[in-house]
Amino acid sequence: MTPKTNVPQTHLISVAEMAGVDAEAIADHFVCENWTADLSTGLIALGPQALAMHDLARAPCGIMTMINVYDRADRAKILAAFEEACGMSTAFTFATTICVSPGIFRPVFCTGESDTSQGGSIRGLFAFSRLCLDTNGGRARILN
Repeated sequence: MTPKTNVPQTHLISVAEMAGVDAEAIADHFVCENWTADLSTGLIALGPQALAMHDLARAPCGIMTMINVYDRADRAKILAAFEEACGMSTAFTFATTICVSPGIFRPVFCTGESDTSQGGSIRGLFAFSRLCLDTNGGRARILN
């Protein structure tokens, strides 16, 4: 299972709107990569950049393995979005952060669209911020 490269433009636009950037300039601010999920197996196929950003060695992987690196406070809502997408054809988005190292967080935006017919699948897009947020020292600042 490999990520499809023909994710609809609407996914890119959704991520740009969530992040507050122009869709045409999103590549300047984010590393974007398509992903897919096979609902019959529950496995998610990530490309090499998304694997690296999630600190995973190989794809496909399970949802719990993937979301384990997300902010703890966001995991339940992200899992609920995936569960809903598995139960009916729908579109979803979420935003969270990945803790890169103590006090350093990378914003992550995701959009997906499920099709529950014929075994079911989800196609989507991850957008990982090129900048990290440093919360060390009592004051948040952006890192390059």
